[in-house]
Amino acid sequence: MSKFVKTLSASNAEIKEARAKMLADTTVLEVESFVQALKKEKLELQNKLANLTDLAPDNTYSLRPGSKDFDAKLWVRELHSTKMEIALKEMELEEAQAIYNEWFGSDEK
Repeated sequence: MSKFVKTLSASNAEIKEARAKMLADTTVLEVESFVQALKKEKLELQNKLANLTDLAPDNTYSLRPGSKDFDAKLWVRELHSTKMEIALKEMELEEAQAIYNEWFGSDEK
């Protein structure tokens, strides 16, 4: 029997299963991509935090920590904002991972 004939004579269950697999594969790729994007955003925020908290002198000869243009008020606000963004990003990532686990994780217990 040719593939053409097999396809035409497939049962409803076989057709539904093939369509469901295609939809599931596409959706899994999208949710994995979404989780990876959130992880990347969190990493970028963590790098920003590391840069904000690096108050070492610009070179080995300087005795001045930070820079001469250091603005304490701006620094505190930026530090707080970045830490809040990281906390929110962690929540987003946790929920996205929970969706992945619920809908696409193993259903074996």
